[in-house]
Amino acid sequence: MLKTILALFLAMLLLASFAWSQSVTPKKGSGHKTNLDLPFDAVGADSEKEEAPELIIFYGEAYEASNVVFCLDESLTMNRSGRFDIEKREVRRAIAELNPDAEFGVLFYGGQVTSFRRQLIKASPTNKRAAMAFITSRVTNLGTCLGNSVEQALQMLNRSDSRFQAVILVSDGTPTRCPFARLNGCQEKQVVCNEVLAQISAANVRRMPVHCILVGNADRCGGLPTQFMRAVSGLSGGSFRHVPQ
Repeated sequence: MLKTILALFLAMLLLASFAWSQSVTPKKGSGHKTNLDLPFDAVGADSEKEEAPELIIFYGEAYEASNVVFCLDESLTMNRSGRFDIEKREVRRAIAELNPDAEFGVLFYGGQVTSFRRQLIKASPTNKRAAMAFITSRVTNLGTCLGNSVEQALQMLNRSDSRFQAVILVSDGTPTRCPFARLNGCQEKQVVCNEVLAQISAANVRRMPVHCILVGNADRCGGLPTQFMRAVSGLSGGSFRHVPQ
């Protein structure tokens, strides 16, 4: 009798153990996820959405940046072949197409640097209209303070932590010293180009891309304008384009 009772007890214990194991083991297709031995704070690859950069169309080229500062040449030579009017038309078009969440700045450089605003602003309809009026009002003047313009643009971008930022620089030649002093010959222009390259390199501590667009004649002084603008873009992995006008 004792053996029979013991056998029944062991059988009941075995059945109970099986039932418990079934209740805690995930079934295939049950919707339960098994432990993949991931760290406790591991997340899926799609748990964080990447910030999408703005697509900016300027002089027929597409640039990616959520924050952008346009550095625009208003030196006297931009009057040739309608370059200045084309430049203003292109930047107005680019700003008009910005999404409201994008931020932008506009700097004109000639004998000095003139900024639309001292900091980046949202591309709201109100800000766009104000920027259009500012751009339309600009006139050419003597000098090419290109280095100061790019340095100021980089300072504006440095106040933001956006991942996608860029300077877009337009020029029809080589820079001058500021305040303006006339340069005598290609050798002195080369010296100033080197000074401005050093200025831009020192200012661009975050190595934000400076995209360069050279308009007009690129052959002066043995191609110095092309060499200079290529070097500016190369400092930070920016792009270079020549737009003959």
